[in-house]
Amino acid sequence: MVLEISSPETLRNSLYDIELENGDVLVVPQNPRSLQTLGAVFNQATFVFDKTKEVGDYISMAGGYTESADRERIYILKVNGSAVRPESSRFFLSSGSTYTTRDGKPLLEPGDTIIVPEKLDRIAWLRETKDITQIFFQIAVAAGVVIALF
Repeated sequence: MVLEISSPETLRNSLYDIELENGDVLVVPQNPRSLQTLGAVFNQATFVFDKTKEVGDYISMAGGYTESADRERIYILKVNGSAVRPESSRFFLSSGSTYTTRDGKPLLEPGDTIIVPEKLDRIAWLRETKDITQIFFQIAVAAGVVIALF
């Protein structure tokens, strides 16, 4: 469950004022000081969080994009469990700029994960090639059996 954690006074009578029931457990991890890059980068890694770095900086530190990376669909998995998609035009601006989410919070925060997905059309093409290869193999086996019988 994605929750906004704040002081009890701020949460009182808000959307996030959720009553816990017997057996419920609320785990609040220590403040992480790292950021991860996962997906279609050359080195999926965890880095010490640096508030002066942007998405492109962390991707570069991870070795850059692989050939199958879908650069248009990058998203940030926030430490609270929500997902945020930065605007694609942001990656072409200077890395010294600071970007925020729609609610005014920094785009990158300690504990976040940058996800670089793979292009789906590339994966579909590979599946089609595998299927076609299997069909040809089965035809060749069937032809071999027919020739062996006659």
